[in-house]
Amino acid sequence: MPRKSHVTDNSPQSEEVYRDIVDHVLEGIIVIRGNQVLYANPMASEITGHARSAIEKIALIDLIHPEDQGMIRDFQQRRREGNPIPSRYDVRIINAHHEMRWLTLGQQYLEWNGLPATLCFFSDITDNKRLQEELKHSLMEREAILQTAQVGISLTANRIHQWVNRAFADMVGYEPHELIGHNSRRHYPSEESWQQLGELADEAIKRNETFTTEWPSIHRNGKLSWVRMSAARVSADDPSKGIIWSVLDITNHVQAEVEMREALAKQQQLNQMKSRFVSMTSHEFRTPLATILSSAELLRHYRDRMPEQEQEGLFVSIESAVKRMGLMLDNIITLGRADSDRLEFKPTLIDLRFFFESLANETAAAISTPDLLSPELVMNLDTSVTSAWLDENLLRQIVNNLLTNAFKYSPNGGKVRFDATLENHVLKLKISDQGIGIPAEEMPNLFESFHRASNVGNIPGSGLGLSIVKKSAEMHGGTVEVSSQVGRGTCFTVKLPTRALEPLNG
Repeated sequence: MPRKSHVTDNSPQSEEVYRDIVDHVLEGIIVIRGNQVLYANPMASEITGHARSAIEKIALIDLIHPEDQGMIRDFQQRRREGNPIPSRYDVRIINAHHEMRWLTLGQQYLEWNGLPATLCFFSDITDNKRLQEELKHSLMEREAILQTAQVGISLTANRIHQWVNRAFADMVGYEPHELIGHNSRRHYPSEESWQQLGELADEAIKRNETFTTEWPSIHRNGKLSWVRMSAARVSADDPSKGIIWSVLDITNHVQAEVEMREALAKQQQLNQMKSRFVSMTSHEFRTPLATILSSAELLRHYRDRMPEQEQEGLFVSIESAVKRMGLMLDNIITLGRADSDRLEFKPTLIDLRFFFESLANETAAAISTPDLLSPELVMNLDTSVTSAWLDENLLRQIVNNLLTNAFKYSPNGGKVRFDATLENHVLKLKISDQGIGIPAEEMPNLFESFHRASNVGNIPGSGLGLSIVKKSAEMHGGTVEVSSQVGRGTCFTVKLPTRALEPLNG
């Protein structure tokens, strides 16, 4: 409660000293009793716009802005009841020019001419209030701009969030109040990632440079994203005032770049495949076509002079060349269907022992030639190999291509082994040879279409067989494994599950 003062020296000299002091202070001063103004100094006249003589004839409440009169009456009522009131507060008045002015007003109780009175001293703070309102409005505008920005913005000091906008909070999956006052570690994938970024940023920030980078960020739900981050000091002279970070989610952009690189790599792969395909077809088709053409010309011009056995040999050559071309076309069609997801998969119950024996002998006979040393075929079909549900066409592709390669790439003879077991509903095929083998550096590309090892020399082939083997095995849900040593031979192991292919009873 304002203190109460006593004016005890009423001598003319003392009163003149008091008035001289009060008249020259820079605050407006009035003395009131009730609502009646008893005294007003010159500054009070200047602030209110009323002459001193006019102020003393006006009730105080009439100077107060209508919207603040209720507050003044409430203070007066509380004072009469002995309750405390603020010693200083802001209030509006209407001056003599009908303008609204803001005053900061203080009170002190005293005795005036022997009776209780109130000393009011006040200053005009209208300009300050206007500046405060402008600043408040400006801050509200800036807050609105920052909060509606699509870019995440954060103010940090010592890597602790002092303020974040809504976009930043949404980007990392937290509410703003859950981030403010906490360090930024929680939205980095790891402690190492957080520390590394801090070290990189500090180097630029210490030089008062803007730091910019692309960095992984972790959402509250654990989802990883990529952001482009920029950081700069708030004050060029005082780093302790904090760092402003602007963060933009570029996950879609990064993903688009990855997809573009993958598409480019795929296009390059397709171009290489086209090149290999052209090379393969120009070579592999030319040879049988040349055989057909030469045999046909010999028959046309010299058939009447040829022994029947020689004619039969030419017909066999033509048939063999046609079959070779037909097999290559079948392989190309099969591969095309697999690549476009149009390869049919129709498992049936197969008599495996009969199927493997007839197919192996057929393949061995087809690949053998009188002028080359053919390897010996050694078959070992386990007693468990009886029947199973598999796709016969795809299984034929697997066995035929692997056996053909084993014979074809064994120019020095040796043995080709074909082992088969059926255990725990998994058919395991193992086909090995003692041929030229596969260079280790070419193993990763072994199952690519049109790929042929660098050491095949003049041995004919399309580079499609192993690709078809792999796709045929995958259609069964199976796998293909390979081991090889150059000059020592190659072994392929195929595992095909059969239980999942069995039809449901009923």
